[in-house]
Amino acid sequence: VDAAFGSLGLAFEVQRKLERVYLDRVVPPVHYPRPEFVIMNKLVADPDYAPPAPHLVRVLSDEPSPSATYDEVATLQTDCKMALSQTAYVRKLPSSVIDKPGRLVWDSLRNLCFWVSSAGPRALHLLGAPAEIAWEGNRTRIHSEFLQLGQTGLVDAYAEYYLSGWAYFLSDWRDTDAGRRAIRSGVEVLMMTADVARQWLAEQDSG
Repeated sequence: VDAAFGSLGLAFEVQRKLERVYLDRVVPPVHYPRPEFVIMNKLVADPDYAPPAPHLVRVLSDEPSPSATYDEVATLQTDCKMALSQTAYVRKLPSSVIDKPGRLVWDSLRNLCFWVSSAGPRALHLLGAPAEIAWEGNRTRIHSEFLQLGQTGLVDAYAEYYLSGWAYFLSDWRDTDAGRRAIRSGVEVLMMTADVARQWLAEQDSG
């Protein structure tokens, strides 16, 4: 792992091949999807790690991926903890975005994406949806579930985050106001998810 992930030459080689293979298959690409390499032996040692359901994994080589049924209690506790931890990120965000005008708005939005993409499933799970629906559903399904639960604030902010992000992308990153709208809506999603987590925690304490 150290040799593979510590070599700039190997990193460029893999990066170059990913570009070439993708361009051979998709012409012309609308965007480049970001592949993600994860060191599994470190990940599975994390007590908060919840393995995906077996049907979600396609093993290309080596050993089968570790899998298990969802532990609802443990997953809810982890979702609550992670949702509450998002507030620390939100507090630091203004000082992070203040000196990133123009094309640099993308950088702020890219960092925010890590948090918002998991906030939807976390909020939905804490609101009572089974883990399979919360964590295996796509964004459209999550939006629909929020609607059915009457979570109008989350519905609006969640939709606005993605719609503004697309508007920013389709403008070739020129519509920076759309980028800022996406950031603001993403922050609203994070803060409302934290509120959901606090409510869930209060219910556990009172029950």
